[in-house]
Amino acid sequence: MDLKEIEIEINKILKRDEKQISKVVDYLLSSAINNYASDIHLEPQKDSLKVRYRIDGILHDLAKLPKNIEDQLISRLKVISKLVIYKKKIPQDGRIITQDGDLRVSFLPTLHGEKAVIRVISGKEEFLTLDELGLSDYMRKELQRLLTSSQGMILLTGPAGSGKTTTIYAGLKYIHDIVGDRVNITTCEDPIEHDLGFATQTQVNPAAGFTFSQGLRSILRQDPDVIMLGEIRDYQTAEIAIQSGFTGHIVITTIHSGLTTGVFSRLINMGIESYQVASVVSGVLAQRLVRRLCPECKESYQPAQELLGKLETKNQNFFKPKGCQKCNGTGYKGRTGLFELLVVSEEIEELVANRIADRELREKVIGTGMKTLKEDGMEKALAGITTLEEILRVIQ
Repeated sequence: MDLKEIEIEINKILKRDEKQISKVVDYLLSSAINNYASDIHLEPQKDSLKVRYRIDGILHDLAKLPKNIEDQLISRLKVISKLVIYKKKIPQDGRIITQDGDLRVSFLPTLHGEKAVIRVISGKEEFLTLDELGLSDYMRKELQRLLTSSQGMILLTGPAGSGKTTTIYAGLKYIHDIVGDRVNITTCEDPIEHDLGFATQTQVNPAAGFTFSQGLRSILRQDPDVIMLGEIRDYQTAEIAIQSGFTGHIVITTIHSGLTTGVFSRLINMGIESYQVASVVSGVLAQRLVRRLCPECKESYQPAQELLGKLETKNQNFFKPKGCQKCNGTGYKGRTGLFELLVVSEEIEELVANRIADRELREKVIGTGMKTLKEDGMEKALAGITTLEEILRVIQ
């Protein structure tokens, strides 16, 4: 669907009958799913209601709806989210389950009215496998080896929206495909983004006192083999996760840090002893998401010297977006990952235990041949998968 047609279609619905707000809402939700949008933004302005979709990580302005339908539209969303309509001065969170998608809805009071953001948790997009994430053959095979080890901790790091959960789900699916029901896979998430089917999944509820650390303690009494933990946020969670990795479990989790080498100091700064961190962490995967060039209309070109200078690369044949009907004129279609995998060797283990500075550790691991996010991106740019601009956007 051409994104420009969405505003036209909404106006047609309103012109036929302004009271048919439910049809406008249904159309907004279905068109978002059909266009593989990850989020719908309904933003109250002084004189209108702005509609934006996030597609392939980028927000697109789609429509400005009449201000007089704003309250009705927000109320309709609250009704189908099973929330209280008249509570307009406090944030609310709800969920909509449709035939085509599972949607998480957040309402926030703002200066000009209530803003709604709808996260499309699932829809037309199916689970990705490790083969489909964009990992190089070496990184994929090493990650597969780590996932099927007898114990240890695998950490994923990257900003929000960088695809960490997608990678973890792909890893859990790989474990299940290899060993089947011989292992107990249990997760503790916030929120549960997909029903995996082959794992026991639980969702934290901090408002009720059910935190990651409490969830992890309970999971350990459930005889798990593989534990997926949504995020390590504090010392209590980190301590239990570390101990779990020592005692015959595979622990897969995320932690906020910039690059692979930064996760060690992050855990140490939380209060975990450096020798414990060094001994239990078996691998760290940093990742970012970049837009894929549309294969139907991409063009080869030689970039300006200024752009090449920013990426410290020489003049070669790269590719740029053009735009066609199949990519809604954007020049991009879908996303892929940039990855940096650090496999903890005995040498790295010793350096971490001795609390080597982050910069020195990074120099050491790059010296051993670790491919950086930038290097992985440059390979994908030369192959015509993405652009230099996309690499700059996510690694700066």
